[in-house]
Amino acid sequence: MKARRRDGITRRDMLQAGMLGGVGLSLSSFLRLAQANEGKKSTADSVLFVNLAGGVSHLDTLDMKPEAPAETRGEFKPIASNMPGLSVCEHLPKFAKIAGQFALIRGINHSAGAHPQAQSWISTGNRPTPALIYPSFGSVTTKELGGQADMPSYVAIPKTEWNAGYMGDAFAPFKTNAVPSPGKPFQVRGLSLAEGLTLDKVNQRQRLLAKVDRRFREVETNSQLLEALDKFGKQAHNMITSKRSQAAFDVNLEPECIRKLYGADELNQSLLLATRLIENGVHFVTVTNQGWDTHLDNFVKHKKLLAPLDNGVAVYLAPSHEFPLINIVFTFKGGRYLDPTDQVGLAAATGAMMRRGGTTTVSAQDMDEEFDFLAANASSSAGPTQSNASLNCLASNFGQCFALFMDMVRNPGFQESRLALYKQERLEQMKQRNDHAARILFREWRFLLYGDDHFEAALPTELSIESLTADDLQSMHRRIFHPGNLIVAVTGDFEPKIMLQQLQDAFDGWAIGEPVSDPPAPQATLEPGVYHVEKDIPQGRVSIGLRAIRRDDPDYFPMLLMNRILGGGGFVSRIVSRVRSDEGLAYSVRSAMSPRVHYRGEFRASFQSKNRTVALAMKIILQEIRRIRNEPVSDDELATAQNALIETFPRTFESKAGMLNVFVNDELTNREPDYWQTYRDNVRAVTAADIMRVAQTYLVVDQMAMLVVGKWGEIASGDLEGRANMSDFFNGAVTHLPLRDPLTLRPRN
Repeated sequence: MKARRRDGITRRDMLQAGMLGGVGLSLSSFLRLAQANEGKKSTADSVLFVNLAGGVSHLDTLDMKPEAPAETRGEFKPIASNMPGLSVCEHLPKFAKIAGQFALIRGINHSAGAHPQAQSWISTGNRPTPALIYPSFGSVTTKELGGQADMPSYVAIPKTEWNAGYMGDAFAPFKTNAVPSPGKPFQVRGLSLAEGLTLDKVNQRQRLLAKVDRRFREVETNSQLLEALDKFGKQAHNMITSKRSQAAFDVNLEPECIRKLYGADELNQSLLLATRLIENGVHFVTVTNQGWDTHLDNFVKHKKLLAPLDNGVAVYLAPSHEFPLINIVFTFKGGRYLDPTDQVGLAAATGAMMRRGGTTTVSAQDMDEEFDFLAANASSSAGPTQSNASLNCLASNFGQCFALFMDMVRNPGFQESRLALYKQERLEQMKQRNDHAARILFREWRFLLYGDDHFEAALPTELSIESLTADDLQSMHRRIFHPGNLIVAVTGDFEPKIMLQQLQDAFDGWAIGEPVSDPPAPQATLEPGVYHVEKDIPQGRVSIGLRAIRRDDPDYFPMLLMNRILGGGGFVSRIVSRVRSDEGLAYSVRSAMSPRVHYRGEFRASFQSKNRTVALAMKIILQEIRRIRNEPVSDDELATAQNALIETFPRTFESKAGMLNVFVNDELTNREPDYWQTYRDNVRAVTAADIMRVAQTYLVVDQMAMLVVGKWGEIASGDLEGRANMSDFFNGAVTHLPLRDPLTLRPRN
């Protein structure tokens, strides 16, 4: 678990970066992580280098060969990470979840025939040679950045063979020669006072040493060794007498809730010490963890060694003492895309029934009464790609509420009577699927765009709902609702350290399962053309569009502005202005760009109009799409769209709960760390030429689908003035889609 803030790099970010450094984090990625303020390029103030001595087996951890047979691959199974194409070891589920946040470098190799020479090469960047001893990175950092009087610039935990080389002892590392142990005093040799020695005696000896040094230098003034001894002597005195340095090396001064986050093993305790040192001004810390030479018992040893590396749940905290309330949201990766094809609706049922179905020890009725008595509101749900559980309660009884909430999340009972009621409710809702044209339009549009076998379009049926059992829900719960998929956000009236302790206690013993995979991309191909579903209504409903871009596409910002000018900017946008304001053909008309994270999303223009004017409204919309493809937008249009996005930008962060929701979603989907810092600059950078280019690339009218729900006999003939009719599109060809049975979704005859 790691607490985060978003005003710069935190100790948890530093820990994460340091742990990853030993297995492939690039310097550029680290510097990007450290960027703190918009418009400013930060440099790294410190480095945490983790040396897994002996070398991690890449073949069995981060460089799996998933296509290779088991006898070649080894006994560890590969699991998918959130980085497309990258599989990692099954014993690194947390690393799999954050794969998009580190760089895996596979092209580095060496020709050294022994560990010492190889380690020297890695630590200095230079091929070892008997003629010259090169300085380590930490020593170079010390020379370039200097240090503080009462703190060393370069620390090795517990020690290192990598020294200052030809730069001299003045730039050598300070070695702790020990590793902290939980609950035990940690003393660094040479830093702690010997028994019976006081600070007054230390100062007295320092004054005497200064006199000896002055006399000694009269004899020899050019010795590098003497210069180093003099420097170390002064620094040793400063460190021994400095309260800051004493505190920096004392991990027991950390709050208990922070210490518990790191684990009791040597690696995590060393990392805890390293983060304290970095926070107190140390520029370079090397943490060496032994035992990674695993030629013998490779798989047995790796199972033990990998566990400390694969740890932590991200926690976002935003205290606010305006109201005596606390709001906590658990967001889990995983949702409806995990439904089996014959049990569509399983994830949604699991999410709903966690709150409605009681726990393994508390009945559903008792849980309802308990939350009501505590004046608390708890909920749970599963969406397309994410699932949530949330609690809102008084700060005064948070402990009681949170205990019940955690029981709900960890131990759902899925009470049979409540599950039966849920299924009955869902079936009643499904019977109304054809009552409203908007529902028909939405359903059939998804089928056209993504295919009826993709979760974006898949809908539950009577059979799939009736088949659900409590055991099915338990199985889906185990798959989604565990710390391996979890990010926590807390806002309200609390103290961060106390909240972290409460979270840590609540998570005790909660097994980390395997992270779920990313949502699959649709395999269906959109067939252009006019489609129609018959519905006896006075106003036809229409969608026009096609698949477009992914969220992180380089063309995202030009597409964002293009859509705003075309139909997404309200009354000033072209489609709204012409179809609604000028022609009066539709009250509701707009366009929207809806990218997806893992695959291409959609661009869609939509409206509802009287049956006889549907064709005319469609014709005008297509005219505007062609115009934005073939003519540059005006300077005024571009400036209006840019200013609107820039001026409304702060609303994204106007509440702490909303702000944390943004950050949680960014973390789950691995959005670029500098996205929000550079958002306004990216909006300003879009030109009229960019907009015309993306319109020409993505808004190809001949590749669009046009779906109409309404009374075809009236729609087809067009408006009374003869300005447009449905034969104007795709040479009059139309595919009439049958209305589906609301319970089976099979086409009706």
